[in-house]
Amino acid sequence: MILHEIAAVMYRDFKKLTAYPLRTLWHLGWSMFIIFIIIGGIALHMKFDLNSMNAVETPQMQANPEFFAAGIIGLYIGFVGFNLGYDLINDRKGFIRLMLAAPISSYSLFFGKIFSTIATMLVFIPFMLMTFFMSFKIFSWARLFLAVMFMALAAGTFQGISAAISTFFKDAKFYIEFIGVFYFIFLILSGVLFPIDTLPAFYQYLAQLIPMTYVVDGMRAIMLNESVFGLLHNVIALAGFALVSIVGGMYFFERQSRK
Repeated sequence: MILHEIAAVMYRDFKKLTAYPLRTLWHLGWSMFIIFIIIGGIALHMKFDLNSMNAVETPQMQANPEFFAAGIIGLYIGFVGFNLGYDLINDRKGFIRLMLAAPISSYSLFFGKIFSTIATMLVFIPFMLMTFFMSFKIFSWARLFLAVMFMALAAGTFQGISAAISTFFKDAKFYIEFIGVFYFIFLILSGVLFPIDTLPAFYQYLAQLIPMTYVVDGMRAIMLNESVFGLLHNVIALAGFALVSIVGGMYFFERQSRK
C-alpha cells in the first residue's frame, strides 16, 4: 500500500514535468550550459591561460583543470536537492493539502517527492556526466556508474535538509534567498574553489561539518583519483548525513502536514 502511494506521487510529478515540454528542455539545456559554458570555459582558461598570468594557483588546479569542474558539479547537485524545498512550499496549499485529504500518509508523500526528484535527476545527469567525461577524455562506464550513484546519494542528503528547512518558510522566494546563504558557505568552505587542506585549521574543521565537502571531494575521487579523505570515507560520511537529514526532513514534514 505504501509503495502504491509513493508510486502515485511519483507519477503525478512525472506527469507534471512532461506536461510542460519547455520546462523539460530547460532542465536539459541548463545542464548542458553547466557543462559547456561554466565547466568547459573556465577549465580551458585555467589550462591554457592561467600559466601565463602572475596568479597564485595550487598544484592540483594547475595540473588538473577538472579539479575546479568537480566542485561546480557538486554545487549543481546541491541545487537539484535544495530545489525540493521550493516545490514543497509551492505545493503546500495545493497538491499536498489535496493529497493529505485523501487516504495517503505524509510519509508516502514525503518519499514520493524525494524519489521522483532523484529519478528525474537520473534521467538528466548521465548525459551531463558523459559529455563532461568525454570532453576531458576520462570516460569509463565504471566511473559513470559510480558518479551517478554518488550524486543520487548526495541529492538525497540535500533533499532531506531542504524538506526540513522548507517547513519554516511560507514564501518560496524567501526560501531561495535563505538557501543562497548556504551556497555562499559551500563555495568558501567545501573545497569548491580551493583545496580544503589549504584553508586555515579552524576552517578545515568547519568544512568537515558540511555535507557539500564530502560531495565535492567524492566527485574528485571518482573523476581524478585525487581526494583529501578518500572515496570510501566520503561515501560513509555522506550516507550518515543522508540518514540524519532524511529522518529529520521526514519528521519536520510530517509535523508541518498536521497543521
